This record gives sequence, C-alpha cells and structure tokens, in this order.
Amino acid sequence: MNKELIKGLIAEYQQFVKSVSFVKRAVTLSDNFNYVFVGLRRVGKSYLMYQQIHHLIEIGISPEEILFFNFEDERIAGMDTEHLDMIKRCYEEMYSHRPIFFFRWNTELYRIGNNFVRRLADQKYRVYVTGSNAKMLSKDIA
Repeated sequence: MNKELIKGLIAEYQQFVKSVSFVKRAVTLSDNFNYVFVGLRRVGKSYLMYQQIHHLIEIGISPEEILFFNFEDERIAGMDTEHLDMIKRCYEEMYSHRPIFFFRWNTELYRIGNNFVRRLADQKYRVYVTGSNAKMLSKDIA
C-alpha cells in the first residue's frame, strides 16, 4: 500500500461523500460523540453516515475536515494495521485540520481495526464507523 494511493483515495472519497444523494431521515446525532452503526446489510447504515457528514458541512465543518474511508474498496485489498495508521498520517500530510473520521468497515478489518478506532477515540478524535460483520452485530461490540 503506497501513500499516493491512500492520498488519492482520501481526496476521491471527500468528493464522493459531498455528492451522495439520500433521503434525509429524522435522526439526530450529537456532534460530540463517537458512533458505531450496526445492522443487517442494505438497511441504510452508510446513508445515515452520509447524512451526518452533510449535516456537519451544513453547520460549518469544512469538507476537508472530514476523513471518510471506505474499506470495502477493492483497491486497498490486503490492508492491515500498519496501513490504518498510514491513512491518518497521509491525511495529516494533506491537511492541517484535526479530522473527523468516518469509516465504512469491512469484515477483514473488523478484528484489527477495533484497536485503531479505540486509539483514535482515546485521543479524543470523533469517530463514526459502520459495517455488517456478524461480530459487529453481537453483544461483543458493546
């Protein structure tokens, strides 16, 4: 995994999430908490996350402050723990903002990614995660 690919994906995903169309749902999330959206496949978890991104932009958060990353992208197959931290470092090379993280998780990264997400939360970053892994649906997520 090289840094130029990661930086290109960060920029691509920023454009993608700004252009997503969705039906706005009457769901309000606090801007000061971390969230894990869990549930069955195809029920709208990602769109709830896109709605939150649009809400943040509407209240004045710059799109560059949002770090959305889609781990289901086949261009990053084989990503491991070392690469997770590379995403954060690449963002920091691109922008001077403290990012708000939005992760669309995949099954393979669930196990190793939990520690990364926990570290971000412990460092007082705002983190939103979604995914459909069977383990994520279990009581273990609590």
